[in-house]
Amino acid sequence: MKTKPVSSFYTIAQRAEQYTKKDFESFTYALGIKFPRNARKASICRGYADYILKNIDSILSRINSWELSLIRDIVNEGRGKAVGVKYFMPSSLLLDVLMMKMQYDPADGLTWVEMPKDLFDAVGDKPEKILSDPAYRKRDEYLRCFRGFLTLYGFYPLLNLMDEFQKLYPEILDDDGYEVFLCPEIQGAISSVGTDDDEVLHVAVSPFVWEVYGSVQSLAKDIRDGIEPRPFSKKDVLDAGSTPFPKFDTEASRRLRSFLRSKSTLSPEDTDEFLFELWLGHQDFRKSPLDFMDTFSAYLNLDSMQDYNEALQLVMEYVNTVPCWALAGNSSAGIQRRQGPWVRPPKMVVGPNMRKAGYTDADVQKMADAAFYGGVAESLQYKAGRNDPCPCGSGLKFKNCHGKGN
Repeated sequence: MKTKPVSSFYTIAQRAEQYTKKDFESFTYALGIKFPRNARKASICRGYADYILKNIDSILSRINSWELSLIRDIVNEGRGKAVGVKYFMPSSLLLDVLMMKMQYDPADGLTWVEMPKDLFDAVGDKPEKILSDPAYRKRDEYLRCFRGFLTLYGFYPLLNLMDEFQKLYPEILDDDGYEVFLCPEIQGAISSVGTDDDEVLHVAVSPFVWEVYGSVQSLAKDIRDGIEPRPFSKKDVLDAGSTPFPKFDTEASRRLRSFLRSKSTLSPEDTDEFLFELWLGHQDFRKSPLDFMDTFSAYLNLDSMQDYNEALQLVMEYVNTVPCWALAGNSSAGIQRRQGPWVRPPKMVVGPNMRKAGYTDADVQKMADAAFYGGVAESLQYKAGRNDPCPCGSGLKFKNCHGKGN
C-alpha cells in the first residue's frame, strides 16, 4: 500500500457542499436520513456531517470488509497522507457517502484516497476492532452472498433475493437477513423495473450493470426468453461476491489464468483484474473474443502464431463458460448443451479487416440469424476489391488470397 503527502483535508460539511442535490438524495437514501424539502443546502450539509460523525460505528459495521480494510489502512498511515490503491469495486457508494476524496494518478496507476480530518478523528481504531469481531465477519459473509447473486444474475427481485439467501442460510431469521439490506451497498443498489402503467418490480442491481448497460431496463430487454435461471452452489455465490473482483472457478478460467501467468509478467492481482474485464466485456454480446486479443498482445509474450491461436482458444472457452446476465446466469456453452440454440442469436460485429473490405454488421448478422433459426441466408458476396486486404485477416491482398480465381 503506497502513500504520499496531501496538501489539505476538507471537513465533511465543506466537501458536501460540492455535491448536487441528486447526489445527496442517493446518499441520504442509503443511510436512511430525511431532511425537510425546504431546508437550505448549508443546513443539510451540516446535518449530514453531524449524522455521519455521530453514527460512524454503525456505518462502519455495515460496509464490506474490503472497504473497511481500506479505511483502516488510511488511518494507520497517519494524518496528512493519502493511501494509493490499485483496485476498487466499481460504484463504491461508501467512499462517496463518507465524502472521501479519490483521484487517479496515471503516472503510477494508483488511485489516491484522502479522508476528511473530522472523519479521520472519528474513525480512530474502530475498523480494526470491527474487523476482528466474529459477528461482523459473519455479516460480511452475508453481504458477499447478496453481492454474489447480483454479480451472477445482474439484478434480482428483492423478495426472491431474500428467499435465495435463506436457502443458503436456513438458520438465519428474517430480521437478521433484513438487517444486511440496511447496509449502504445494498440500499444504493435498489432500483425498479416497470412503469406506472405496468407492475413496478423492486430489484437489487449489481453495480457492474451500470458500467455495461447504463440502466437495469436495458439489461431487462436483453434477457433471453424461455431460459430457466441457473442454480449456483453456495461457494459459487460467495466467490462471485468477492471484492474487489468476482471469481469464477471453472476449468476454463483455471487454464486461462495459468496461460496468462506463464506468458506474461502479470501479478496474480493483475490476472484477476484481466479476467474480470474479460467477463464484464462479454456481458452485452457486442464484443467478440477477437476484440480482446489487442489487450492480450499488450501484456503477453506471444512468440508464434501457435501461441496466438492458443490464447484465442482459451479466451473463447472462458467467455463461453462464465455466467452471462442475458442468459439468466447460464453460460452460452451450458445453454447450447441443454437447450440447443438460443432463442435469439448474438449480436454480430465485423472485425477491422472485414470492415475495410466493405462488409457491415448487418451482412454477417444475416448469416448468424440463419444459423440460429435454421434458415438459409443469402450468400455473403465478396465486397473486397482485388487489391484490398482479404477479410480473412491474412494480411494478403484479396486477389492473392481468397479472391484467387474469383
